Formats: sequence, structure tokens, C-alpha cells
Amino acid sequence: MGATVIVKGYYDTVEGQVHYRTVKAPVKDASKAPIMFMHMSASSSLIYEDLMLLCAAAGYDCYAPDMPGSVLSTAR
Repeated sequence: MGATVIVKGYYDTVEGQVHYRTVKAPVKDASKAPIMFMHMSASSSLIYEDLMLLCAAAGYDCYAPDMPGSVLSTAR
């Protein structure tokens, strides 16, 4: 089994792009609903990466969109 990896993605809308991060649980558990991580303004979905990996290991698919006004980070 491969390593659990957070993937960055982009979704095009009529208002512009939505940037997000996602990670899928390595072992799918149908009884567990996906988790959506929402950050406050002047932040980034980057702050949730460690928590997303922990939740994915526990069987949850995780999603974290970047909200309008997010600070873009190239740290990772």
C-alpha cells in the first residue's frame, strides 16, 4: 500500500477558481462521512495538512478549500 498523500486541486467556476487540498482514506470505511475543513480568512488550507493526514489514517476522506482572501503559501 502506498503512502497517504495530500493532493492540491483546482476547480473552475463562473466566479473564478477554487483551490483545495484533499486526501483519501487509505482504507475506505463507508460508515464515516467525509470531513470538510474550513479556515478563517487570511489563512490557508495548508494549516490543516497534519490534521487531514491523521483523519485519513482513521478512515475519513478529507477536503479543505481555500476561502476567498486566503494567504497563498509556497511553504509546501
